[in-house]
Amino acid sequence: MSRAVTIAAAIAAGIGTFAFRYLSFADFSNDHYLHLARAQQMLMGALPVRDFNESGLPLMSALSAGAQATAGPGLHAEVVLIAAMFALAAALSVVAARTVTRSVALALLAVTATVVAYPVSYSYPKVLPYAAALAAAALYADKPDRLRLGLLAAAVVFGFLLRHDHGMILGVGAAAAVVARHWPLRTAAVPLARLVAIGVLLAAPYLVWVQMYEGLGTYIRGGIDLSRREASKAVWDPPAFRIDRTKPLFEPTVGPWQPVINVRWTPGLPEPYRQSRERLHGLVRPERLEPNIWRYEMTRWSSGTLRDIVEDPAIADTNGIHRSDFYMQNPAPGFVERWLMRVPSPAAGLYPVDNGVAVTYYVAWLLPLAATIALWRTWPALAPGLRALVVMAIVAQLLMNRSMLRDPLVTRARDVVAPFAVLLPFVVTGLWTAARSLPARVAWRAAATLLLAVTLWGAAAAGSFGGKLEETRVRLGSAGMRARAEELREELAPPRERMGRLEMPIVDYLRACTPPESRILALTFAPELFFFTGRGFAAGHDSLLPGFYDSPRHATLAVERLAAEDVPFVIADSETEAEMPAAHPRLSAYVHERYREVARFAVAGEKRLIVLADASRPPARTFGDGRMPCFHS
Repeated sequence: MSRAVTIAAAIAAGIGTFAFRYLSFADFSNDHYLHLARAQQMLMGALPVRDFNESGLPLMSALSAGAQATAGPGLHAEVVLIAAMFALAAALSVVAARTVTRSVALALLAVTATVVAYPVSYSYPKVLPYAAALAAAALYADKPDRLRLGLLAAAVVFGFLLRHDHGMILGVGAAAAVVARHWPLRTAAVPLARLVAIGVLLAAPYLVWVQMYEGLGTYIRGGIDLSRREASKAVWDPPAFRIDRTKPLFEPTVGPWQPVINVRWTPGLPEPYRQSRERLHGLVRPERLEPNIWRYEMTRWSSGTLRDIVEDPAIADTNGIHRSDFYMQNPAPGFVERWLMRVPSPAAGLYPVDNGVAVTYYVAWLLPLAATIALWRTWPALAPGLRALVVMAIVAQLLMNRSMLRDPLVTRARDVVAPFAVLLPFVVTGLWTAARSLPARVAWRAAATLLLAVTLWGAAAAGSFGGKLEETRVRLGSAGMRARAEELREELAPPRERMGRLEMPIVDYLRACTPPESRILALTFAPELFFFTGRGFAAGHDSLLPGFYDSPRHATLAVERLAAEDVPFVIADSETEAEMPAAHPRLSAYVHERYREVARFAVAGEKRLIVLADASRPPARTFGDGRMPCFHS
């Protein structure tokens, strides 16, 4: 029965998460287009490492390529993929959470915290492999056989292929779980060796591929160098809490919102009589539009109320009511919306996003500390399987915090919530059962409730849950959600499958003036250009910036690839234009000799994208005002 309940809860969490992530989709940041550009490059026949630079996320690009190949080109396939990845993570997190608590409700609440934190779209590799590894560890801890050990190793390798540093974190966490499950160390040595051997065996095909086309040593050194550059951006200033009592501290989760109608009153109606009819029909906040026409918000909108309004002799006509069947032409708020109107949410005075990020940040450090103390106090009484799973979650959480909690915290704090699914119910359960005397029991249970509530609130506030929920149109019930799904399909379907919501003149220019098989060299960070133009990136790089891929080996390989490719245009930007010759001297010299500036396009603020065209080839025609060359007829 317990297994059936767990499966049902996992399925429910997965379905709910998929609907929430899919219906709340607004847009992808330009960082997400890195993976889409690489996925597109793979669909053009190129492969990572062999044909283009791979920065440690090979499987992420491959999954996007698979979605595009299966569901067709464009953004819709990626939106579905992202929603499915987060949904699978939620379902697997329920499996792990149920191992540390008998309460399905508590397990679902803990998983809800990881969902409403709303990690950005390209962060599913920071959530899914952790959920998968913790679920696999839960299965192995319950029954430590070779098959389940293999599942745990596969989850670690899955994380490694999605993003290499996550594989390292999960590898350490899985090793700690195996040691904890088979303690003492001499007993754990054999299963630990098996875990490592299976992991190496599963990762071997990719490692052999890297050795063939780049060399493992070079690949590892490049990854370490990239990690060091990213780590140099780290900011370790703990976030502070903020409050402004001059602004509202709370507001309804939805609304307040009421249906609006226009009423044309009978000419010559006395003012007091009109006002009495307004009160009778529950019409509030009057706004005069014309001498006899007023706009109102409605406080009641039953069919009987609407009939009374339509049939009132003092009212000549209405707009917003279906006058023959007595229902609102615009949907009136349903049960869910009316309920949400009564639920208070933090308003501007509480700085919900900033304070939510701060709460999530501190909870991410508090939970492993509290779990460690609980383990130390109750170790002999705990089942070996439970100890192993909690140890893995503690190790994973601490390593994630150490490597990922950096600027900008508004994004990064939401990236480390996956282990919450295990640590939160473990700590809450421990507090709930910590004492036997009534006063102490009340105090500890109050602390457990507070921890759970604060964690949920912090995650929801950090993830702007209210705004995301509004996007889903759940307030309008099933009809509203169906309408939202249809809107997404239409918005991201052909012929808009490439442009999505991005409208940039440079995209039109590059699409019109380059052959489909040509490539574009980007001496800037603008990966969305490749995806929306449908063109591949040149020299094996989707972006080149000062400080990255600037070794002689990278320069030689980039120039060799560039010389063998059809590259009509090079894209630079006004912010890094002056730095590029010193940062990438050989590549800059190659571009300077062969390309000339033909256009500049505004992007944001003062930044401009600079288009340089191949000076050695005659254009097939011109574009726009006749000054920009086209190399495609």
